[in-house]
Amino acid sequence: ELADHEGLRRTFRGREEMDHHILDALSKSDYIAGDRFTGADVIIASFGHFLRDMMPEGKLVDAYLERCADRPALAAANAKDAPPEG
Repeated sequence: ELADHEGLRRTFRGREEMDHHILDALSKSDYIAGDRFTGADVIIASFGHFLRDMMPEGKLVDAYLERCADRPALAAANAKDAPPEG
């Protein structure tokens, strides 16, 4: 299981600690590193969108992932990545 990955264990010590770090940050502000969207959000939100079950459960994280997904730059990047029509 990914939560048992050695690199994650060394970084976050365990799933409980990882969830605590994420929830603590999001309980204080809209984004991981404060009130502004940063590179940390690109990483954490990407992780959350592809592996939602590896993130803490609940409305706080759901709202965070939605905020990140609603950013105009993501829509522009997805449009560039879309297959051509026709």
